[in-house]
Amino acid sequence: MGPECGVKGTNEYNPLKHQRTVFIERREKHKDKKDKDKKDKEGPEAAFVGRKAPEPEEVTAKDIMPQPGQALQDFGFPATVDGFFLFMRERERIRLRRESSQPYPWTDDKVLRHLRVRNVKKEHDRTSMLIRRLLLPLDDKWHSSTSRQQKRAVVREYVLSLGLWRRFGSANFINRAGLVAGDATPEELCAKAVSVALDLWKNGVHSCSDAYGPASRAHAAELYAWLGEEASKHLAVALKLHPRHMQQMTKSLVTDAGLVIVSSGFLQVLNENGKAFRSLSEKADELADTVVEQGPVRFQQLVQLLGAADGHGVSNGVYAAEIVRDLLSTPIFSGGGCLDIDHWVPLDRPTRCCLDRLAQRPRKTEVPNEVLLEELLAIYGRRHQLWPASIEDMPSVDLQLVDLRAQLAEFERYQRMVDNWQSAAVPPGCLSWSASRHLAALATVSVETRLSPSAPKRCKHWDAVAVDELPEMGLPTASNSRNVLVNGPAHMAGYAVAAEPPRLRRAHLKGHKDAVLCLCADASGRLASGGAEGTCRLWDLRCEGSRRSVRAAILPGEVSSVAISSAREHLLLAAVGPAVYGFDLRSEKVILQAADKVTPLAKDDINQVAVDASGHLAAVAEDSGAVHLLDLNTWRVDKILGGKNGHENICSAVAWKPGREWTLASGGLDAAVVIWQRSGRGRKVQMQPDAGEESATSTGGPQLLNPPFVHSIAYAPDGETLAAGLGDGTVVLVGSDQRLRGHLAAVAQVLYTPAGLVSAGNDRQVLLWSGSEPRLRWQHPEKMNWMAWHQDSLFVADLGPSITVYEGLA
Repeated sequence: MGPECGVKGTNEYNPLKHQRTVFIERREKHKDKKDKDKKDKEGPEAAFVGRKAPEPEEVTAKDIMPQPGQALQDFGFPATVDGFFLFMRERERIRLRRESSQPYPWTDDKVLRHLRVRNVKKEHDRTSMLIRRLLLPLDDKWHSSTSRQQKRAVVREYVLSLGLWRRFGSANFINRAGLVAGDATPEELCAKAVSVALDLWKNGVHSCSDAYGPASRAHAAELYAWLGEEASKHLAVALKLHPRHMQQMTKSLVTDAGLVIVSSGFLQVLNENGKAFRSLSEKADELADTVVEQGPVRFQQLVQLLGAADGHGVSNGVYAAEIVRDLLSTPIFSGGGCLDIDHWVPLDRPTRCCLDRLAQRPRKTEVPNEVLLEELLAIYGRRHQLWPASIEDMPSVDLQLVDLRAQLAEFERYQRMVDNWQSAAVPPGCLSWSASRHLAALATVSVETRLSPSAPKRCKHWDAVAVDELPEMGLPTASNSRNVLVNGPAHMAGYAVAAEPPRLRRAHLKGHKDAVLCLCADASGRLASGGAEGTCRLWDLRCEGSRRSVRAAILPGEVSSVAISSAREHLLLAAVGPAVYGFDLRSEKVILQAADKVTPLAKDDINQVAVDASGHLAAVAEDSGAVHLLDLNTWRVDKILGGKNGHENICSAVAWKPGREWTLASGGLDAAVVIWQRSGRGRKVQMQPDAGEESATSTGGPQLLNPPFVHSIAYAPDGETLAAGLGDGTVVLVGSDQRLRGHLAAVAQVLYTPAGLVSAGNDRQVLLWSGSEPRLRWQHPEKMNWMAWHQDSLFVADLGPSITVYEGLA
């Protein structure tokens, strides 16, 4: 190379100086652009001097259409339909600026600078463009086909190739795997997939995408297999490397133990060693017959046909719809396409959440699919007014309903990022969102096959349980689902940090189909859970290395509370509405469909059931304010606690005092805790609003309008201390003047553990207390419903269908 490429006066190329020169040029271009934008804002009149006046049509369109400036004044794009179209316009603008080689950053939105968001049109994605190029030989084969039999064979090749490619998802895998022959057997497909994936991993390259499941879990397994137990710590450094250097590093970290882990992850992608391919092979013939014989078909029909294949009905059919969309770009549909492409799409969970957000509905609201589809079609109908004709002086792309649905899912991810950023769940600048995405992927590692006894174990695997290591102090974990461990450097304002915080492992117990509403663990190693779908599950925590659901009970409605006791091991109690159901666990049936005992004892809905240490009495708290004592020997009401010393409003919680002394405590939404004696007399302790100097109430903070309602109570193991979680965001130690402050919203649950007092708030934060200060604080993905403890594990139920397990607190 010439001297101009290196140091002056030499012919040696200096890459560092070359990179610095490029960086300086880009910085100067960006600085000029910022100065120009600043002048435009300071002097609108001057900005238009010498310019041609806009046409009346342009002015009208601009007046109707929301402008990006008004969305970015405060923070992010608002959660409205107008804000959604602004978000899509900004994403398209980023693509155009990037393709025109403009310098980074391509947007003023600080979230979009770090968040990976799919393009507005799927055809512009790098993987989709690669797929389109690889399918060209099949396009020629289709055009040259003269008989229906030949056309069916080509369609089968299309479907099998796309099914294999999208199963793993990365561009490297797709490019290496190539086209699949139409007569390939499922066993041959599996062998080819595993061979290609392992070769890529051994060379330090990902074969699985992190954009969707089940490939995202195997993507996390690949990372873990490379980086080992210190994955979270090493990953922050690795992400700063150039991709080529990153590949060199990961290639050097290939080990036999990692090979076992990643092989297990690939087997999970293949869905029971090729079951997905066997089913896809059958559906490919049906789809070929449908396309060739019927001519123009419905999009819904194709998605449902392909989604019926094992492993392809993921996300309510969205995964199958992606494969069908790939087929739409082929000459198979050049004659007429799909009849209902702009009238129907499958709706996955992120899309539903975004529609709820735009309609200002509470999350988890049960809305019929037809209503959600009507709302989506109404938003789609507004594209004529809100989608511009041109972006960055280029004609804008035509929107389809499938594009809009995909962007709604991305907009939901964006809004969750904004919520986190504004609440400082992740300190801005602490960790990029792209790095957070990879760290979050580690939380979804799930390996169903065990390591061989001789193989060195890098991590502890549970059957059907996802496990990840949360990092040590100084490297918080973040994700697009708000899974953040907040134990970073002490200078981060608002974060209480231990000097040497323990290492935490996070896992998930999966089995429920809807939100888990309640939990109860006993000393014998069992965990009971109740879900909003109307089932109870009993988990065995005693099996070494495996925690699984061993029993299930079917109930007629949402389970508001469950109770088990080691003193009466054969009994499972569950509350549904005003009734208590009892199940005899000595039954040989795995699924208990009929309760052995049913007692409609309450006037209103039951909030909690608690069994005493002897196993003879169950205390039942209900909405009327009364506390019922249920004799479990006779299954009759022994006594009703209430009256002038009882609760004047909803009784939300009950707790038995440990030890031989008969004492029961209850808390209610009358902001009172009542200590009951066996005689039925109660001593009421009224909770007072927080008036401390550091309280949110005294400073006019977010708890100003929240009375000190009692949401949860818990006795310490010695029975000397009773903690109450209040609606003003504090925890009160009843009978003393001590008040624990640390939450930004109501305290939903309090629980005494061997590690100390744990509190969970509606701010999605979990605090482990040491004295009057939180020793450890971390962020949970969702608002929490219940907590339970066994050995060194904290079990958390939230708005999701899985139970989160935190290990390492003791």
